[in-house]
Amino acid sequence: MIDLTKEQLITFKEATRILPKRPNGRHLHVSAIYRWATKGTRGIVLESLRLGGRSYTTIQALERYGDRLASAGKESVSNTPRFRSRTREVQAREAAERVRQELGLHPPERTDCRAAPSLLHPIHDMHLTVQEKSAQVEAASQVDESTDGQQREARTA
Repeated sequence: MIDLTKEQLITFKEATRILPKRPNGRHLHVSAIYRWATKGTRGIVLESLRLGGRSYTTIQALERYGDRLASAGKESVSNTPRFRSRTREVQAREAAERVRQELGLHPPERTDCRAAPSLLHPIHDMHLTVQEKSAQVEAASQVDESTDGQQREARTA
């Protein structure tokens, strides 16, 4: 909490000049300070107040904000499991493919996502029953046949 009797107020613009420059040699943009004061970072919000239509913080509030971010960073690194989204995506696709093979279902050869998007993205259809899935496969094959026929007619015309 900002103590007005012990801390000197600075505007957000002044705060950008106090903080170290970025690697490109430029000062931090004032919108970053506003973001820290409103939304925060990793659940930690910069202490600030608004007086006379202007937003203020203090050097001490910036120090406290940095300290809380640093201590939260140490905790989150040790508690957060490390997953790679690509790895999880590949594992999910492989699991869906195994289920498809066990059920005797095969995705269509086409790559047009508009016809049967769930067939190309197995993660979205894990909740479907076998009957619903087979109905989707049948509908997709009918779409394939109708588009192939239309393409043949267009070529002959």
